[in-house]
Amino acid sequence: MLVNSTDKLPVYQVLGSKLRIHWNYQEVPAKEDIPASWSCEEACVPKTASRADIITAIIRARYTIDDEFAAINNGGDEHQVLLDFRVEAKELADGWLAQ
Repeated sequence: MLVNSTDKLPVYQVLGSKLRIHWNYQEVPAKEDIPASWSCEEACVPKTASRADIITAIIRARYTIDDEFAAINNGGDEHQVLLDFRVEAKELADGWLAQ
């Protein structure tokens, strides 16, 4: 899911019993009466979630199951983008669990 904030959100943010994981930050420049802000992708899981559940939540924030299968079946660049994102999801999960 894409989220926007006036401040750059931390990679790992615990709110109550939930863990919000943020990545793929992009600064959004100010326009007329709208101040500058930040945009990033976000996955939300229980803060006690397993590594596998965290990885799945991160992947599902960008891909539905059907989208994931389509990327695999289409091969080429689409499949490589998915594989690269899976590596990123694993690194994000490991970063949380290492804390």
